[in-house]
Amino acid sequence: VLYMGYLWLVAGLALRGISLLTGRLPEITALHAITVGALGCLSIGMMTRVALGHTGRSLKAGRIMSTALLTVNVAALLRMCAPSLLSLAALLWALAFVLYLVKFVPVHLGPLRVD
Repeated sequence: VLYMGYLWLVAGLALRGISLLTGRLPEITALHAITVGALGCLSIGMMTRVALGHTGRSLKAGRIMSTALLTVNVAALLRMCAPSLLSLAALLWALAFVLYLVKFVPVHLGPLRVD
């Protein structure tokens, strides 16, 4: 998933360049690719990796976190491609972080273990 976050960053910077050079693309599109896409993917990805690694668990995301990561990417695509669906994109982005909490609050509050 970290690669996906970096891909969003590259896409956002490329979109920013296109926007500045041509003026045919709103700059806000690039900003959303960087913030919603890159920041969202990298945050969820690193928090998941650190939470699993520092508690002695194997570095496998599982179904809940895979859903959260997919949700972040869908939110970023909606935010960029369908500005009229801003509320849905925001809801999906927030849902991804709620899924993280559902999965990892018990992990952070529980004992360390080795898989």
